[in-house]
Amino acid sequence: GAALAAFLPPRCAAALTDIVYRVARAGIAERAELPDMAGRGRLELTVEPTAGGVVIIGHPFGSSEARAEALNAALGALPGHAVATIGPRGLLAEADPSLARLIGHSPPIGQPAAELFAPTSRPAAATALDQVFESGIAHTFTADLTTADDQSMPVSIGLSPIRRGLIIDAVQAVIAPRV
Repeated sequence: GAALAAFLPPRCAAALTDIVYRVARAGIAERAELPDMAGRGRLELTVEPTAGGVVIIGHPFGSSEARAEALNAALGALPGHAVATIGPRGLLAEADPSLARLIGHSPPIGQPAAELFAPTSRPAAATALDQVFESGIAHTFTADLTTADDQSMPVSIGLSPIRRGLIIDAVQAVIAPRV
């Protein structure tokens, strides 16, 4: 347990140590859910007694990917809200069905994301995307989307980088009507 405890915050390491000793003494398995060292997720641990001590089996509890998918689905389910993923060249990489509901048509994957916006809003959209890709910091802006019937819809957009290690793979966009 000492090697695994090194990857946990100090208060959790102490809890794991207590569990390991308790399982070794009593011979009864225990489960625990502890935050990981990065503070971004949780570890589900099972401590099982063995003839020579204990074995610890751990795995991420509600992985980051699963949480992100659930969050996207929840945001997309809100009336008038939409989610989309934009690739590093500013191209629409993924569009949730909520975006089609919001603008009245399914935008083609691979089109420049800025083309979703009214012509007067495209420079602001492109600049905001560039800022997130360059800085790695979430950003918000307001703009007008173009709907299927060529109407302008005022919206607020939240952008956040999607990372793979230190590399920004894409940007997640959440679009909400402006009131």
